[in-house]
Amino acid sequence: MTYSTLGQPRSIRINGRRTSLRLEPVAWLSLFDIAEREAMSPDELIERIATEKAPERCLASAVRVFVADYWQQGGHL
Repeated sequence: MTYSTLGQPRSIRINGRRTSLRLEPVAWLSLFDIAEREAMSPDELIERIATEKAPERCLASAVRVFVADYWQQGGHL
């Protein structure tokens, strides 16, 4: 995956259901880094975020907030 293709929607599975998610390239790169640090696949991490997010928050927004919070808290889940 190249940096230029990271901004395109990515198909993911959450609780067995397919959905697509579009994030900025820097958000994807950060998410991939966090998943690797936490020994998870990116899809597993996104599923965790989706499960824990407030129902009224969209998934893309929840992922962005998660990424920012993760790094602000020193890189810990």
